Amino acid sequence: MSSPSTILTALAATLIAGCPHPGGLEQAASEPPAPLTAEGDGWSLALRELAPGVWLHTTWRELPHVGPFPANGLLVREGDGLLMVDTAWGEAPTEQLLAWAELELGLPVVGALATHRHDDCYGGAPALGRRGIPTHFHPQDLAQPLAPGEDLTGLLEPLYERDRLAWGGLELFHPGAGHSRGNLTVYLPEQGILFGGCAVRATDAQGLGNTEHATIDSWAVAMQRLQAEYPELRMVVPGHGEPGGPELLAHTAALLAAELGPQPPVEPVTDAHREACAGLGPHWLQIAAWEPGPPAQLHIGVGSVEVMGGYLDFRPMDELEAAEALHEDPAIVGAWLAALGATGAAQAQFFVLRGDDGGFHGGMGIPLRADLAFRHEQGTLVCASDHGAAPASTLQSHLGCAPIPGEDEGWWWCPLQE
Repeated sequence: MSSPSTILTALAATLIAGCPHPGGLEQAASEPPAPLTAEGDGWSLALRELAPGVWLHTTWRELPHVGPFPANGLLVREGDGLLMVDTAWGEAPTEQLLAWAELELGLPVVGALATHRHDDCYGGAPALGRRGIPTHFHPQDLAQPLAPGEDLTGLLEPLYERDRLAWGGLELFHPGAGHSRGNLTVYLPEQGILFGGCAVRATDAQGLGNTEHATIDSWAVAMQRLQAEYPELRMVVPGHGEPGGPELLAHTAALLAAELGPQPPVEPVTDAHREACAGLGPHWLQIAAWEPGPPAQLHIGVGSVEVMGGYLDFRPMDELEAAEALHEDPAIVGAWLAALGATGAAQAQFFVLRGDDGGFHGGMGIPLRADLAFRHEQGTLVCASDHGAAPASTLQSHLGCAPIPGEDEGWWWCPLQE
């Protein structure tokens, strides 16, 4: 698998490589491009300009018992080229889209992104591949099998380490698992346009659509994070249906709330929680508190929220054993336990990671998160660390956690799972 720096270097090179054909820029500046409409066997394609340098492409496919059904994507001008956000729905319409861009705009597509790896936004990847244009996607979508002959060159691997990534003048944001594990959103800051892909439903949608790879509770949190992240956006483009405004995020959130039903109340953050979090913070990479597995379950204390059974080996210890293993004064270890107990957490016991340098590395050598957790009667309160490589969205994707209203994203609530 390519390193993050290799991926970013290659991506930057594609963004500056390739020039429009002679006269292309002048033509684009002096007269509007001819509109695109095309159709083929079971599909049709249309394109319209949403803002200067931003075009919405929509493919309609004939679906059984549904009829013509639309899927959206964008073309966004980036210097002397174009970025494609989601391919057209299939190879043939994607070929039509590429030909239109070259003929009418005189601009090549220099990079492409699939907001997730379903056919309605990734199905045109082979057409791009034949031209040497990789289609990038979030590495979490590797949970879905690779197609025959598909390689990993399109992974946006730095998103293993953080929730957002600049891609030319666009911002990629992974708000957490939702419609798929790796569904991305794309924000165009200059135009105030958010492309939500299939994680965002159109206002006339009465349901959540295809949920084969969905994580409903995390999806609900993703909508909360999107609403908090982009309060000033002007336009939202869903994966299917007509664009609108911020009301699309609210509508999607309402559909998800109806699907989930009533949720347990949030445990409030107390002064004791804050003091314990601040006091134990410097030791987050040394100690952990877990219920023994397999599979390992987050208990009370410090550790990674991305535990994969078999990769991390924890052994329960009493206070003296833990002090010896950590090369720490027993009185200090006792104070740590007392600090946890003062929060009203259900229980506190240390489990020390064996055979490791304390860096909490798991499968494939990917650094994981270290967070302080306080388990209460109806869920777990987490003081999230910014240390380590895994982004905050892993809290919701793996434990079903949500940022606590009124607190910064350092505090999360994880209701007990059924």
